[in-house]
Amino acid sequence: MRHILITTEEARASIEDVRSVRRDLADRADCPPAWRITVSVVSGAMVAVQAAPGLIAMSLSACFLVVIVAMALIARKRMGFFLNGYRKGNTRRVAIALLVVIEAIYLSSMWLKLEQHVVWAPLAAGAIVVPIILFGMKRWQDAYRSEFGSVVDIRT
Repeated sequence: MRHILITTEEARASIEDVRSVRRDLADRADCPPAWRITVSVVSGAMVAVQAAPGLIAMSLSACFLVVIVAMALIARKRMGFFLNGYRKGNTRRVAIALLVVIEAIYLSSMWLKLEQHVVWAPLAAGAIVVPIILFGMKRWQDAYRSEFGSVVDIRT
Protein backbone atom coordinates (compact mmCIF):
# COMPACT_ATOMS: atom_id res chain seq x y z
CA MET A 1 0.00 0.00 0.00
CA ARG A 2 1.37 3.36 -1.02
CA HIS A 3 0.95 6.39 1.24
CA ILE A 4 0.89 9.93 -0.07
CA LEU A 5 1.80 12.61 2.40
CA ILE A 6 0.72 16.19 1.91
CA THR A 7 1.31 19.24 4.00
CA THR A 8 -1.35 21.18 5.84
CA GLU A 9 -1.00 23.98 3.30
CA GLU A 10 -1.52 21.57 0.42
CA ALA A 11 -4.59 20.15 2.16
CA ARG A 12 -6.01 23.66 2.66
CA ALA A 13 -5.32 24.52 -0.98
CA SER A 14 -7.09 21.32 -2.10
CA ILE A 15 -10.11 22.08 0.06
CA GLU A 16 -10.23 25.62 -1.31
CA ASP A 17 -10.11 24.17 -4.84
CA VAL A 18 -13.08 21.94 -4.01
CA ARG A 19 -14.96 24.94 -2.57
CA SER A 20 -14.21 26.93 -5.70
CA VAL A 21 -15.53 24.20 -7.98
CA ARG A 22 -18.65 23.77 -5.83
CA ARG A 23 -19.29 27.55 -5.85
CA ASP A 24 -18.85 27.56 -9.62
CA LEU A 25 -21.36 24.73 -10.04
CA ALA A 26 -23.86 26.50 -7.80
CA ASP A 27 -23.36 29.79 -9.66
CA ARG A 28 -23.71 28.15 -13.08
CA ALA A 29 -27.03 26.65 -12.02
CA ASP A 30 -28.35 30.07 -11.02
CA CYS A 31 -31.72 30.46 -12.66
CA PRO A 32 -32.61 34.00 -13.75
CA PRO A 33 -36.07 35.24 -12.70
CA ALA A 34 -37.17 35.54 -16.34
CA TRP A 35 -36.38 31.85 -16.85
CA ARG A 36 -38.40 30.83 -13.78
CA ILE A 37 -41.32 32.99 -14.94
CA THR A 38 -41.21 31.43 -18.42
CA VAL A 39 -41.14 27.87 -17.07
CA SER A 40 -43.97 28.68 -14.66
CA VAL A 41 -46.15 30.26 -17.34
CA VAL A 42 -45.57 27.43 -19.81
CA SER A 43 -46.35 24.85 -17.11
CA GLY A 44 -49.48 26.76 -16.06
CA ALA A 45 -50.53 26.96 -19.69
CA MET A 46 -50.16 23.17 -20.02
CA VAL A 47 -52.70 22.81 -17.22
CA ALA A 48 -54.96 25.60 -18.47
CA VAL A 49 -55.28 24.29 -22.05
CA GLN A 50 -57.04 21.23 -20.69
CA ALA A 51 -60.15 23.45 -20.62
CA ALA A 52 -60.17 23.29 -24.43
CA PRO A 53 -61.86 20.46 -26.35
CA GLY A 54 -59.88 17.20 -26.51
CA LEU A 55 -58.00 17.50 -29.81
CA ILE A 56 -57.12 21.14 -29.25
CA ALA A 57 -55.97 20.43 -25.69
CA MET A 58 -53.76 17.55 -26.86
CA SER A 59 -52.27 19.61 -29.71
CA LEU A 60 -51.50 22.58 -27.48
CA SER A 61 -50.08 20.28 -24.78
CA ALA A 62 -47.75 18.76 -27.36
CA CYS A 63 -46.62 22.26 -28.39
CA PHE A 64 -45.94 23.23 -24.78
CA LEU A 65 -44.04 19.98 -24.25
CA VAL A 66 -41.82 20.86 -27.22
CA VAL A 67 -41.21 24.29 -25.63
CA ILE A 68 -40.20 22.65 -22.34
CA VAL A 69 -37.82 20.24 -24.09
CA ALA A 70 -36.31 23.17 -26.03
CA MET A 71 -35.86 25.08 -22.77
CA ALA A 72 -34.11 22.07 -21.20
CA LEU A 73 -31.73 21.93 -24.19
CA ILE A 74 -31.07 25.67 -23.94
CA ALA A 75 -30.39 25.32 -20.20
CA ARG A 76 -27.98 22.48 -20.87
CA LYS A 77 -26.12 24.55 -23.42
CA ARG A 78 -26.02 27.60 -21.11
CA MET A 79 -24.74 25.69 -18.08
CA GLY A 80 -22.75 23.01 -19.86
CA PHE A 81 -24.68 20.27 -18.07
CA PHE A 82 -28.26 19.21 -17.33
CA LEU A 83 -29.56 19.24 -13.79
CA ASN A 84 -31.96 16.45 -13.05
CA GLY A 85 -34.67 17.86 -10.79
CA TYR A 86 -34.97 14.51 -9.03
CA ARG A 87 -31.29 14.19 -8.14
CA LYS A 88 -30.37 12.92 -4.67
CA GLY A 89 -30.47 15.30 -1.75
CA ASN A 90 -32.75 18.08 -0.57
CA THR A 91 -33.62 18.97 -4.16
CA ARG A 92 -35.44 15.65 -4.59
CA ARG A 93 -37.76 16.43 -1.68
CA VAL A 94 -38.57 19.84 -3.15
CA ALA A 95 -39.13 18.38 -6.64
CA ILE A 96 -41.39 15.58 -5.39
CA ALA A 97 -43.40 17.94 -3.18
CA LEU A 98 -43.85 20.27 -6.14
CA LEU A 99 -44.87 17.38 -8.38
CA VAL A 100 -47.43 16.09 -5.86
CA VAL A 101 -49.02 19.53 -5.40
CA ILE A 102 -49.15 20.30 -9.13
CA GLU A 103 -50.54 16.88 -10.01
CA ALA A 104 -53.20 17.17 -7.29
CA ILE A 105 -54.26 20.54 -8.71
CA TYR A 106 -54.23 19.19 -12.26
CA LEU A 107 -56.21 16.04 -11.43
CA SER A 108 -58.70 18.03 -9.36
CA SER A 109 -59.27 20.41 -12.24
CA MET A 110 -59.76 17.53 -14.66
CA TRP A 111 -62.21 15.86 -12.29
CA LEU A 112 -64.13 19.13 -12.01
CA LYS A 113 -64.17 19.49 -15.80
CA LEU A 114 -65.08 15.93 -16.69
CA GLU A 115 -67.28 14.84 -13.80
CA GLN A 116 -68.78 18.09 -12.52
CA HIS A 117 -68.85 19.90 -15.89
CA VAL A 118 -66.94 22.90 -14.57
CA VAL A 119 -65.20 23.47 -17.90
CA TRP A 120 -63.24 26.50 -16.67
CA ALA A 121 -61.60 24.58 -13.80
CA PRO A 122 -58.37 23.88 -15.75
CA LEU A 123 -58.07 27.61 -16.52
CA ALA A 124 -58.25 28.43 -12.82
CA ALA A 125 -55.88 25.57 -12.01
CA GLY A 126 -53.37 26.85 -14.58
CA ALA A 127 -53.45 30.28 -12.94
CA ILE A 128 -52.94 28.69 -9.51
CA VAL A 129 -50.05 26.55 -10.75
CA VAL A 130 -47.93 29.49 -12.00
CA PRO A 131 -47.06 31.05 -8.61
CA ILE A 132 -46.66 27.62 -7.02
CA ILE A 133 -44.07 26.64 -9.63
CA LEU A 134 -42.34 30.00 -9.26
CA PHE A 135 -42.05 29.41 -5.52
CA GLY A 136 -41.04 25.75 -5.97
CA MET A 137 -38.31 26.57 -8.47
CA LYS A 138 -36.84 29.13 -6.09
CA ARG A 139 -36.93 26.62 -3.21
CA TRP A 140 -35.31 23.97 -5.43
CA GLN A 141 -32.54 26.35 -6.41
CA ASP A 142 -31.98 27.33 -2.77
CA ALA A 143 -31.76 23.64 -1.82
CA TYR A 144 -29.31 22.98 -4.65
CA ARG A 145 -27.10 25.91 -3.69
CA SER A 146 -27.16 24.91 -0.01
CA GLU A 147 -25.85 21.45 -0.90
CA PHE A 148 -22.81 23.08 -2.43
CA GLY A 149 -22.25 25.34 0.55
CA SER A 150 -21.06 22.59 2.86
CA VAL A 151 -17.47 21.49 2.42
CA VAL A 152 -15.41 19.70 5.04
CA ASP A 153 -13.37 22.18 7.02
CA ILE A 154 -9.96 21.34 8.41
CA ARG A 155 -8.96 22.79 11.73
CA THR A 156 -5.98 25.07 11.95
